[in-house]
Amino acid sequence: VVKNFIIGGEALSKKLVEDFLNFFNGTEIKITNVYGPTECCVDSLLFSLSKENIDDLISIPIGNPMPNQQVYILDSFGKLLPPGVTGELCIGGNNVSRGYLNRPELTAEKFVLFNQPGMTEMKILYRTGDLTRWLPEGIIEYCGRIDFQVKIRGFRVELGEIENELLLHEYIKLAVVIPFEIMENEFSLCAYFEALQELESSELREFLSGKLPNYMIPTHFIQMKKIPVTTNGKIDRKSLPLPQMDTDLLYTPPGNREENVLVDIWSEILKMKRDVIGIDQNFFEIGGHSLSATIMSNMVHKKLDVKIPLSQVFKNPTVRHLGKYIRETQKDMFNTIEQADKKDYYELSSAQKRIFLLQTMNPESIEYNLPVVMVKLEGSLNTSRIRDAFKGIVQRHESFRTAFVLIEGEPMQHIRDNIEFDIDYYESSEDEAMRVAKNFIRPFNLEIPPLIRAGLIKLNEENHLLMVDMHHIISDATSTQIFIRDLLMLYEGKPLPEISLQYKDFSEWHNKLIRSGEIQKQEEFWLKEFSGQLPLLDLPLDFERKNEMSIEGSRVQDYFNKESSIRLKELATRNEVTLFMLFLSLLNIFLHKLSSQEDIIIGTDVLGRRHADLQTVIGMFINTLVIRNYPAPNKTFEEFLEEVKIKALRAFDNQDYQFEYLVDKVVKQRELGRNPLFDIMYSFRNVDRSLSNEALEKISDSLKISPFGVESTDAKFDLMLVVGEVNDNINFSLIFRTALFKIETIEKFSMYFKNLVSQVLENPDKKIHELEILDEKEKEEVIKKILLQQEKLFLRSIPEKQPSDSALEAEFDF
Repeated sequence: VVKNFIIGGEALSKKLVEDFLNFFNGTEIKITNVYGPTECCVDSLLFSLSKENIDDLISIPIGNPMPNQQVYILDSFGKLLPPGVTGELCIGGNNVSRGYLNRPELTAEKFVLFNQPGMTEMKILYRTGDLTRWLPEGIIEYCGRIDFQVKIRGFRVELGEIENELLLHEYIKLAVVIPFEIMENEFSLCAYFEALQELESSELREFLSGKLPNYMIPTHFIQMKKIPVTTNGKIDRKSLPLPQMDTDLLYTPPGNREENVLVDIWSEILKMKRDVIGIDQNFFEIGGHSLSATIMSNMVHKKLDVKIPLSQVFKNPTVRHLGKYIRETQKDMFNTIEQADKKDYYELSSAQKRIFLLQTMNPESIEYNLPVVMVKLEGSLNTSRIRDAFKGIVQRHESFRTAFVLIEGEPMQHIRDNIEFDIDYYESSEDEAMRVAKNFIRPFNLEIPPLIRAGLIKLNEENHLLMVDMHHIISDATSTQIFIRDLLMLYEGKPLPEISLQYKDFSEWHNKLIRSGEIQKQEEFWLKEFSGQLPLLDLPLDFERKNEMSIEGSRVQDYFNKESSIRLKELATRNEVTLFMLFLSLLNIFLHKLSSQEDIIIGTDVLGRRHADLQTVIGMFINTLVIRNYPAPNKTFEEFLEEVKIKALRAFDNQDYQFEYLVDKVVKQRELGRNPLFDIMYSFRNVDRSLSNEALEKISDSLKISPFGVESTDAKFDLMLVVGEVNDNINFSLIFRTALFKIETIEKFSMYFKNLVSQVLENPDKKIHELEILDEKEKEEVIKKILLQQEKLFLRSIPEKQPSDSALEAEFDF
């Protein structure tokens, strides 16, 4: 009787193993699950299965590497990932082949050089394209294919997870889930399955609803007698029939002018196909967020002459309700930005004036440089074309040809028709590239354009690093993304649309708006918000604050795992808030716990491109909003979250009022060593899909574009929380002044913040005073320290000349 079975090829399901072991009931059977691609001599990992360990497994791992083979789980940038985080499995060792015969491009893509600190030599790794993760036991779990990973409503989904859950159904024998595109880079899911009896879609949705988040439940279910396979026995996904729309999924098309215009706008902003947007879909559930809602509001104003406050978008998040609001709201004619008259000098915007003043006070400072360091270009780079592309973009955007000068004591901008521009060229290894980049960033003279410089580091014939450094007075974060997109389009020889406005048109228009009194109502709002005594946040510092400002900083990074990230998104959806608002609430409570203060002011950055005509203009638009909240201990978290939502929406609706004006009006006396009005900054990184790395890569036919290097750790505030999303995980950074905090303290802060989030996820109904930032171990340590301190105080209180025992007992009542 055969007792040892070796199984490989397709992913092995737990149900199949259980059925197989039950078939040999009473016989000791051992199954070895082997994994490995042909490019690595077939088998590279293995895992042994038996009746003894099958019950402890949720899914079947692919195990540990075989002798003389090394495996690494890497992110999309080739960096090692920690346990529990899903990434691409890469295999090294003597078993790895040299590549594909006569296919150099595919070989270069799949066989890559790999090196990490501590390694004595470079290794050649084969990129399997399989998604895996390390389990706590030190074994590897297979999660699916990278090409089977899709984005559903903004969440990245591994299809294998859904298939594994379906296979747990008692009647399903085989299941496969495939995506079908309903919009650009957005998909819906269809599950195909073989079963022992007829199963209804509603039954399967209910079965999955307790196991998977809503966005992972397939839209369609198709039962088949036999799922097609290829000649080598693998599932033939290309032969599966396209799904038909289920009758229980209601789609209502737009029925009037307002609804049709809204659907057009949503389609453009969310990159969705128009015919899949029903009038009862929720804007925020299909990919919208605060930034896109602001853009949408501006486009509605331009096309329908109705101004929609952001708060109304949250109250009316569907096309049906928003269309009704538009029909019932009084017209407010859209204020078009006109091209400024031709003249020698133009006014600066208020944001530019602030930066001009600060740079002039310290002309050798690089504090307001915006280095795009670096972008890695993989492929055959044509240096002549990249030079021409730079010259073309400098000519396209007036900001790059602008000089800033004093005219009769007033800062003005002068736009030159033509300027000289060239690229600095270097040759270097990757190890030395960061040193070259550091020397590349140097002060700008605001009077001499261009206030942009470019450098190209040649690593080898197929790899270059592109460095771009701009001054903040002509650019912001969105501008750098627009710049890279336009540069790639020019490099590839693709046409760019005409731009009707330049930054000077905006600055002239906005200054007229201020003088006309249009901003007066917004000023009244802000002055009311910041009336009375303004609080100074008192955090536990490691070093005494000095009467001077240092921007030397460092960064502590952390992340929430996939499960916590999903729960955070679900918590936001359930409370009808954005992730921005959720983390703003968490940050307020966190600062309250550290300081015991109940009046907290936090700054946040906004893009400042509220006008619909400014989305492709390069310039300095960003503004700082200051949001004041009151995290009182007796409020529940969800009550406080609703307060923060209202505060944030009102702030966004009044974001045209410049931060500099507010400071001038409400800050009576500035304290040296502190920022005016607030010391804590918060930023949530929402990236426009059309400007994402994936979108930029699609522009270039000949180059692969990826980020390279590290972000700046300059600390312009005591503490800054930066939150963003990478694949399925929400990550965050704490950037801090090293003149105030030790890194060990901020590492504790990071742990405290995660503890707070965990408690909120477990019970969002808890009152703020019931939420704790210390874990049990640290609470014990704190209690021990307090008791030790009390003991020392007690001993100090005892007189040097000791009384008798009976006297002590009488005095202290032992």
